[in-house]
Amino acid sequence: MAPLHYGYPVRQMLQQLKYEGRLLRSRLFGELLGHWARRRRQSVDVLLPVPLHARRWRQRGFNQARELATAAARVLNLPLVDDWCMRLADTPPLWDLPAARRRAVLKGAFKATAEVRGRRMALVDDVLTTGATASTITDTLSRAGAERVEVWAVARAGLNHTGSKT
Repeated sequence: MAPLHYGYPVRQMLQQLKYEGRLLRSRLFGELLGHWARRRRQSVDVLLPVPLHARRWRQRGFNQARELATAAARVLNLPLVDDWCMRLADTPPLWDLPAARRRAVLKGAFKATAEVRGRRMALVDDVLTTGATASTITDTLSRAGAERVEVWAVARAGLNHTGSKT
């Protein structure tokens, strides 16, 4: 689920959040995501941000998915957990890789903890492009026993907010 299309001005604003550290944008987009999820009556127990590798977190100083999930969790009055899934591999940036290469790079990149067993969660990210990261994490969480994993992103590349191709 993604309320916005990854085009102008959303693309620029999310890139400013991610690469320039304009963290106020995370509150705006995270709250929007939370209100959008509430209107759609999404039923999850917790929000889980897409994990960032420790090296990348040190470089940026923050995890944009965690910032977005924090704001959405406040709107939805849900807990945020960021230690149920870890990013083991320090993968290269994926934005310029084709989908098949993204999947190959991400193989084995994530590990889930036992706390996911029987839980319904929303995996939160900034942008959904090919879905390789979300799919890899969802598979990891499902194998660890998660009851249901929904993918929530602020924006979707290649589709408009109704799910139609643009």
